[in-house]
Parts: sequence; C-alpha cells; structure tokens
Amino acid sequence: MPRISAAQNVTTQIDISRMNPGFAPEGFTFWRTGDGDVGDWHVVEDPSASDRQVIAQTSMDPTDYRFPIAVYRPISYVVRANALEDNVRFYRMVKGQREQLDGTDIKVASNDWHTLGLRAADDRFTISFDGKQLFTAQDNTFAGPGKVALWTKADSVTHFDSITITPLE
Repeated sequence: MPRISAAQNVTTQIDISRMNPGFAPEGFTFWRTGDGDVGDWHVVEDPSASDRQVIAQTSMDPTDYRFPIAVYRPISYVVRANALEDNVRFYRMVKGQREQLDGTDIKVASNDWHTLGLRAADDRFTISFDGKQLFTAQDNTFAGPGKVALWTKADSVTHFDSITITPLE
C-alpha cells in the first residue's frame, strides 16, 4: 500500500493514528473520476499497519470506469500503483478528466505494503516505487501547485498507511 511524498513548503505527516476509526479521514475531500459512487473512505484498524490504523477505501462498487479519489486539501499532486494491472502511472487531472503523462509496468503485489513516491520540482515529477526510481515526467500545464490524492480503481479495497509529504530544498 502506498506512502506518498510530494513537494511543498513544509513537511507534513498525515497522522492517521490520531484519527477516529469509523469516520472519514480528516483534511480530505472525496471525489471520483469516471462513473459510479465516490467510494467509502474511512479510518479503519489494520494490525499490519505501522500505527495499526489506515485510511481505507472500502466501496466495492463494480462500476468498471470508476476511480475514487481522496484529495488531501492542504497540500498539492496524483500517482498510483495498481495491483490489478501490475503498473504505476502518473496522471494529470484537468476539469475531472485524467490524462496519463507517464507510467511503467511493474509487479505490484496484492495484500503487501508498498512505498509510492512522487517528487515534484517545478514542472518535473520523479516517481519511485518501493525505493526504486521508475521514471521522470515533465508537465507545465499548471503554473501553480496541484493536489495530493489517494486514488483507487473500481472495486479495489485499498489501505493507505504512513502518508508523508516532504518539501524539497
């Protein structure tokens, strides 16, 4: 399950262990691209997580072209790892429409924890997975910052643990 890192002015650790289980995670807005519902985003207990609590998307809505998104409001950017398709993709979202900027096929094991990293510096984005740099993409569509989001696909039940957003020097 991913850990997300992105550029911003201050280091932010999203402390899931202090959030209330059974409730929506604090500081997030919930959207979706495609069809179907926006997903069921809650803080849940997970004994395999570092702090025993995670943000989970638990909706099993089978709508094929459905991508639930939990957007972290205070900070900015979107990259995803997909265990169903064994790939990591980097997208730009414009007016609710996604466009893939880059990606690579790589084994993303189900039911294992993974680290997903995004390093943003101006219009250059470097994506890493489990500590290995995968690719760098360039995009100058937006003059200002974007958003950090947790994203799942269709009926994927996904847990997110230890989310850290780190500034670049």
